[in-house]
Amino acid sequence: MSLASSPHTTRERNVSITTDKPSRFSDLSAGFAWEERLLARWGSASSAIRDRSRCEHCLRLFTEAKVLTPLFQDAASTLIWAAGTGRDQVATEGLVTPVQGLRALRVLMSLTGEQGETIRSLLKQASSAGEYAVLLKGLAARTTRTMDPQFVTEMKELAHLIRGRDLSWLIDKTTCYGIDGLRGFRTFFTADCGTTARLLEEAENDPLLALRIKLDPGYGQSLNSLAAKNQRQVLEAAGGVAVPRDIFERFRTGSSFLSGRGSPLSQYINSAGQDSGFRYRCISWQRKSPAERLRMLDIMEHRVTRGHDFPLRIARLPQ
Repeated sequence: MSLASSPHTTRERNVSITTDKPSRFSDLSAGFAWEERLLARWGSASSAIRDRSRCEHCLRLFTEAKVLTPLFQDAASTLIWAAGTGRDQVATEGLVTPVQGLRALRVLMSLTGEQGETIRSLLKQASSAGEYAVLLKGLAARTTRTMDPQFVTEMKELAHLIRGRDLSWLIDKTTCYGIDGLRGFRTFFTADCGTTARLLEEAENDPLLALRIKLDPGYGQSLNSLAAKNQRQVLEAAGGVAVPRDIFERFRTGSSFLSGRGSPLSQYINSAGQDSGFRYRCISWQRKSPAERLRMLDIMEHRVTRGHDFPLRIARLPQ
């Protein structure tokens, strides 16, 4: 089997954060009343905050990174708010994560000329804090692609798709899992857990991709859906065999062809790495003893409940 590390803590490690010097943090963040700015811009949006500790973490991150400049304080305030929103009762992340927020601010600060004017215009047209935050998350997902001809086009598409939508809809449609425990994407093939993990990685990073997948008429149902086509393409390119699950269930023969075949996705799993700020590492599950596997499962369970990084079984090695 292959294992990968989840993005939660790994992303955080890419940024220097001081956590043991509260006095220094207080000094650096003094004078930045983000909730007052949020109230002035978006009214009662603060009522959607479910976890203020994530807001504090986000503020700390922005402070240490020195991105709380006067020109971008409205954006920073909205991102701090977005970090504290909740997807459901057990979620460890909000509409936008703190590190996504930091990348968004850095991209916004770097934009100039006509391109910068276009993006700022899209932000001004946002009708809610949620819309504004998702647009900023879209910038974060394009950290290395601001010079791509499709950059502005994609941001306009994102703005169009989310215009006028409420926070519940935005959480449900622009993240990998939405509200009421509806998490993840369907695996359409017998051995595509790795390709699905890759798709989850990219869609969690990019709200436009999440929207394209979830607004697809065949989402979760059809082999012609965007998600299914993506899973098949990546699995077969990596040397795997894509067998639809319904065919496998109908003709269980033990044949390696009919049961499908997975493949390590080392060369694919980090396709969003440059823009997302984190990387997966594949290791062999088969080389672990039964006792080691049980220990790793215990570690997974312990860490996932605390929002920490943890190993995920994502693919089957070729026979």
